[in-house]
Amino acid sequence: MSHPKFTHPPLLSPNTIAATVMRVARALGLALPALEKIIGHANADKAKAKVFAGYQPTAHDVFVATYSKSGTNWAMQIAVQIAWRGEAEFAHIHELVAWPEAMFTGIVALDDPRPWQSCPTGKRAIKTVVDTPFMPYSEEATYFTVLRDPKDVFVSAYHFLNGVFDLEGEVTVEQWLELFLTPTRFPAGSWPLHASSYWAWRDRPNVAVLFFSDMKADLPGSVRKVAEAMRVELSDAELARVVERCSFDWMKAHEPRFAPPRMLFTRGHGKMLREGKVGGSHALLSDEQRASIDRWCLSELERLGSDLPYREKFEVVEA
Repeated sequence: MSHPKFTHPPLLSPNTIAATVMRVARALGLALPALEKIIGHANADKAKAKVFAGYQPTAHDVFVATYSKSGTNWAMQIAVQIAWRGEAEFAHIHELVAWPEAMFTGIVALDDPRPWQSCPTGKRAIKTVVDTPFMPYSEEATYFTVLRDPKDVFVSAYHFLNGVFDLEGEVTVEQWLELFLTPTRFPAGSWPLHASSYWAWRDRPNVAVLFFSDMKADLPGSVRKVAEAMRVELSDAELARVVERCSFDWMKAHEPRFAPPRMLFTRGHGKMLREGKVGGSHALLSDEQRASIDRWCLSELERLGSDLPYREKFEVVEA
């Protein structure tokens, strides 16, 4: 059973306010602007600057800093299971993983030492979506991000938020695409900005920058790379345990442990673990829509001066 304070928050909580606003907005036909307002404010520079204001990272910290819907729960599970040598147990992962920018209740606090004090390696994971200009850096800490094809990110985010906020039929794919290509409006901000910022850190020994497709192709090798950045040595038996618990099948079978909070006035959760596969954006997007995402990302990466190997790692659609 998942953590009750997170997946089933109390009536008087920020979740209640968000759910009430969304219910009224749906009734008025204003679901999309309401969603932008509720979630988008967190991606403003002013808000991101507050997330870790005054915080000094330590050797205990493993920052899981993925762009939304890029495999965040997978990355958190990898970091947590490495820290616990494949034996981490929890009702909900946010009992062990801090998430300082979240508006939800029931999450272990950033300043709570119990997750790392009780951990055999003295490590604890911290979830965040901030890009590097707002990330406190220390050579003692570890930083882990996953880069996923933005077309797959787009599709995953569309299905997830429709589920969480019960927006079926309220937000069209065309509207969602317009938001995605206008990062000041998209709830998760700019994919190229986030990806390029961590790509620039890739050669630091305490940083693990992995591609989602590579993780799917070689999970054991990916786990070893993250463990190396975390300065944790795993035996073959420990590696096998971590890999088993970080497999899609294992996580899907234990999905309540990773579930998002339930919003009032909605019919259910968004699926945190929907398909977990590479490709498949064509099922929702036309070739021209997929190509527009690729063109924009490539243009933005060039503008930012990034050498991220986009064409090598992602299936670029020409249309």
